[in-house]
Amino acid sequence: MMKIYDCTTFYSEKMMMNLRFNILNEHVHKFIIVESSFSHSGKKKNFNFDISDYSKFKDKIIYLKIDKEPTNLYTDADILINPIYKRLNSIKRIEQSYDCMMEGVLDAQDEDLIFISDNDEIPNLNSNKFKK
Repeated sequence: MMKIYDCTTFYSEKMMMNLRFNILNEHVHKFIIVESSFSHSGKKKNFNFDISDYSKFKDKIIYLKIDKEPTNLYTDADILINPIYKRLNSIKRIEQSYDCMMEGVLDAQDEDLIFISDNDEIPNLNSNKFKK
């Protein structure tokens, strides 16, 4: 039987995450939540996700933490030369989060579906298009 893995990142959006869990719960086998100790812009931050805030879903949640920056970031000197490197660093941090999500789906099978999206992008799994 096909299983659905819902993968997303967390920053501090507790209400949005609660909404996501409630909307998708009946369809999802596991929720993969990744949180970094760095924002996309590289600022150090605390971990904000607390599984006890979502006790109804705790058996479905796999929470993964990233506590280091990607190794291949552009330096401040690079960014001074070309400001686009700041955005590229942000993309590298996002990519790191997506790579980390794969740790949560190690038991997925070929027929399973793995969704990766921002937590405010909630797929409509009740739609006829999806069911087809």
